[in-house]
Amino acid sequence: MVEGDPRAVVTAMFAAWDRKDLEGVMARYANDVVIRGPGGMHAQGADAAREMFGHLLGAYDGGHSEVLQQFVDGDYVITEWRDVTEHTGSLTLATGDSVEATGRTVTQEIVFIHHVVNGKIAEETAYFDRHAFLQQIGQL
Repeated sequence: MVEGDPRAVVTAMFAAWDRKDLEGVMARYANDVVIRGPGGMHAQGADAAREMFGHLLGAYDGGHSEVLQQFVDGDYVITEWRDVTEHTGSLTLATGDSVEATGRTVTQEIVFIHHVVNGKIAEETAYFDRHAFLQQIGQL
């Protein structure tokens, strides 16, 4: 795969995520990235994305993820992704509420739509079952 290839960019980002390598993750995002997700999850710009990703990486330990399916259409990469990990740190929800570590195993299946421009992720939209996630961490 070529370095700026959209699939290569997204694959490298997921690999860095698995290593809990925040710098490696951020290297794949544009400075003006826009990130959206369920429950009002939103980040505008690399600084906001770094803060959000840092919190998420700090809230979970161990585990593993896998790409279940991936499709590329031009500059867009659509990925069905499964992550299984343990909730071991404080987590700030999209609502701003904080949830202390529960020690529970969390399994999430997420569909990501990434728009890659000039070799960087310019937009990311995530879709997942927020209700099932909140149940797993004991919030419902």
